[in-house]
Order: sequence, then structure tokens, then C-alpha cells
Amino acid sequence: MADVVKAQAVINKINEIAEKYRELTMELEAPASLDGAKGKYFVPFSDDRELTEWAEKALSAQAGAAAGEKAGSAVGKALGSKIPFGGFGAGAAKRKGKQMGAATAIGGMAFIKKTTDRSLSNVDDYIVYLQVKHSGSLEYQKAMASAMALYPEMEGRTDIAMKNAYKKAAKAAKKKK
Repeated sequence: MADVVKAQAVINKINEIAEKYRELTMELEAPASLDGAKGKYFVPFSDDRELTEWAEKALSAQAGAAAGEKAGSAVGKALGSKIPFGGFGAGAAKRKGKQMGAATAIGGMAFIKKTTDRSLSNVDDYIVYLQVKHSGSLEYQKAMASAMALYPEMEGRTDIAMKNAYKKAAKAAKKKK
């Protein structure tokens, strides 16, 4: 349930940013996606705009992510106590543990890749793509929660990704004038 709440908070941030830029009558273009699971970030919607099988499973797999996060946190603490400045890796280990726990609970990366129609290569494009292509979907909040379970770094990148996308669109609009 916590990931659904986090997803709603992220969606609210995106909507605030979009509303600010909407006054400028500017629309974003979706970044190009890749066919299948060729990219690093897998879109939780199928080509027919339904939630993918992995996205559906992710909603019930939050316990796996929590276990993975705890394991990653323990690894980070161990690094911090054994290696000078090893504590700097604790956050990364915790995020990776959460991601691995979620992927395992969903059915593993092979299952996720098999049930993915589209993907993107970087997290900022992924965030913008989901907003532009799927924010009107009734399943958008569930999709965001599923994506954030698999890609916890989304939460910290949303503001930056959306603001950069709008800045890029504003530059492109100025060039057209």
C-alpha cells in the first residue's frame, strides 16, 4: 500500500508541474520508446494500453520489495562498518535491494521482460513517457506504483525529469517562432 501512496504523491507533483506549464499552452512530446525489453526501464502498460502482467503482479509484490530493501540496508551498514567511507554506498545498496526484491516477488526479470511491450533507456525519459502517454488512463496510479516498486529512483527524479522536459519543450517552441 505504501508504494500506491508514494505513487499518488509523485503524480500530484507531476500534476502541479504540468499545471504550471499548461498556462503557457505548451504540450510535451513523449520520448521515443523501444520495442520490447531492449531498454533498462520497462513500461507497465502493454501496447493495447492495459497494465502488463508484471505491473499487475507488482501491486501485490510490495512485501518482496520491503524484504529486499532491508537486505540492501544491512549490506550498506556492513560496508559502512568495514570499509572507510563505505557508508556512502548504503543508500545505493538499499535501493538495489528494494529493486531486486520487487523484481523477484513479481516473478523475476525474465518474466518482466517477457511481459513488456515497450521500454526506455533512462529514467527521466521513462517518467515523461508515462506522463505523456498514460496519465489519462484509469490505471495510471497503479502503473506508477508498479513502476516505482521496480525503479525506486523514480521518486527522486520526477521533479527534475518533468521540469527538464518542459524547459526543452519551451526552447523548441521558441525556435518555431
